[in-house]
Amino acid sequence: GLMYRFYKEGKSYSELIRIMSNIIEFKDSIYINNVQQGEIFLKVFKVYYALLVENEKNLARFIMLELQKESYQVDLAKTGQEGLALAKENNYDLLLLNNQFADGTAFAFAQQLSLLKPAAVIIVMVSREEIADSAEEIQQFAVSYMVKPFIISDLVDKISAIFRGRDFIDQKC
Repeated sequence: GLMYRFYKEGKSYSELIRIMSNIIEFKDSIYINNVQQGEIFLKVFKVYYALLVENEKNLARFIMLELQKESYQVDLAKTGQEGLALAKENNYDLLLLNNQFADGTAFAFAQQLSLLKPAAVIIVMVSREEIADSAEEIQQFAVSYMVKPFIISDLVDKISAIFRGRDFIDQKC
């Protein structure tokens, strides 16, 4: 797993060995336990934390699995109030919101969240029927939106592009 991830990220084997030697003391073998592997992973790869606020159970599970496959840590809230409570407690890199929850809208959620975390990165998932009425409102608080139904790889690509841009700015500015 770790070597594949290194390969996928374009990192060299010698870089992996250098990082590993800083974390563990090599003996006769190079067996790495799960805790050590986790430490290595966190030192090498930025881990992003996302909050998904989605009440459609199957869609939420699918999105979570796909984002976790791409090494995102994802928490799920089924209501806006549950999502706000999690957002207050945790420092998320991304909030992925359904436009309509059982207890409110993404706009109302974003208004309440902005009092606590004004720079939150939000992507809204909106139905084709809602987009005509909500596009202007969504653009006031979200960096982007996805029209449902969407191709999951498009969502993952959009999220990756947002983080690449943010990381570039962090490194260069």
